[in-house]
Amino acid sequence: VALCYTLSTIILTPILMFIVLRLIDLKMIEFVRSFVPVAVSTLIMLLALFIFKYITRYIYSIQIQITLLGSFIVGFAVYALAFKSIFPKKYKDIVNVIKILMPSFGSASNIT
Repeated sequence: VALCYTLSTIILTPILMFIVLRLIDLKMIEFVRSFVPVAVSTLIMLLALFIFKYITRYIYSIQIQITLLGSFIVGFAVYALAFKSIFPKKYKDIVNVIKILMPSFGSASNIT
C-alpha cells in the first residue's frame, strides 16, 4: 500500500502541479525559484548542525536534552543569520509581515 501511495505521488504530482500552475498563469521555473532562499539557508543550517553534532558527540557528559536544545538554538540562529545575510530583502519582508501579524513584536514600549 505504501509503495502504491509513493508511486502515485511521484507520478501525479508533476501533472497536478502543471495543471494548477497553468490555471494561475505561473511558470514552473518561477515556482521553483521561489524555494531557492529556503534551500540555501537550509543547506547552511544543515552543515552547521553536522559540525555541532560532530563536536558534541565526543563529550559524553552532555545529556540528550541539552544536546537537543543546543541543536535547536544553533539551527535557528544559523538559519536566520544565513537568510538575513544572503537574502536581506526577503528577510526584511518576512520581519515586516511578522510585525503586522504581531504588533508587539520588536517594540518594548507595548509591554505593560
